[in-house]
Amino acid sequence: MKVLKVDSSGIPKFSSDGNDWKNIEDIKKEDIASMLDFCIDEDVELESYDESTIKNPAQKIIYENIYSKFKAFIDEKDNFQDEVDGLYKDALEKYKVDL
Repeated sequence: MKVLKVDSSGIPKFSSDGNDWKNIEDIKKEDIASMLDFCIDEDVELESYDESTIKNPAQKIIYENIYSKFKAFIDEKDNFQDEVDGLYKDALEKYKVDL
């Protein structure tokens, strides 16, 4: 499911749930947090950054920065999850309740 795309008129859009699309310049920190949560729980796609498709210079900067950060996050998601699991492995084993 996509969270970043550029529509046919060259306007970059974002979605924190894969359904509701908003213009990239309207993004807030809460939206980014929701998108990250969505990226952790789901397999997501990002429409590749192509500066020729986005006409507005401000939108180009915003889209390029968000795209690069999310791309890096998604590419490292498995490593990130392994790190988190490793951090809490001892605690989980110590406090695990046998059912």
